[in-house]
Amino acid sequence: MTQRPVTERLRFSVRAYLNHRHGPRQDNLVLREYVELPPGFNPRTLEWAARLRSQPRLIDATPLQLADAVLNHIRAGFTYTLTPGAYGDSDEGRFAIDEFWLDRRQGFCEHFSTAFVVVMRALDVPARIVTGYQGIDLDPQDGWYAVRNSYAHAWAEIWIEGRGWLRVDPTAAV
Repeated sequence: MTQRPVTERLRFSVRAYLNHRHGPRQDNLVLREYVELPPGFNPRTLEWAARLRSQPRLIDATPLQLADAVLNHIRAGFTYTLTPGAYGDSDEGRFAIDEFWLDRRQGFCEHFSTAFVVVMRALDVPARIVTGYQGIDLDPQDGWYAVRNSYAHAWAEIWIEGRGWLRVDPTAAV
């Protein structure tokens, strides 16, 4: 984190821990905050999630099976674009996910990860949005890696009992 916007190239050393696991392995009260949703927001999406959950094949589904069903919904007709227009401007965002998930179905990683998390929480699966960078360029001159702002990405994580947080990239489903 920086105290001011980054306007020039920075150089620093980092380490990656690719097999790192974070958070509790067993269900506990802390996880309840990851299924909370604000009241009065996106009622059509919540209804959609309830209908999905009531399908006979998903009544006793695991979180991974539910995530797969939600990803299949994304695969069946969403479009990735960097210019989807604004969602939810006229209603203070109260129906932005409804509009994205059920009407326009166009967006970029922020739209996909946010909608995925809302749906998973509506299905009572702990979920959160994660942001970071995806991709690097190796500078052949000095061997350093360049991480560019254009590599910024948002994805989701769902909590799986016995495993902890598991990365899911709903944008990749498109």
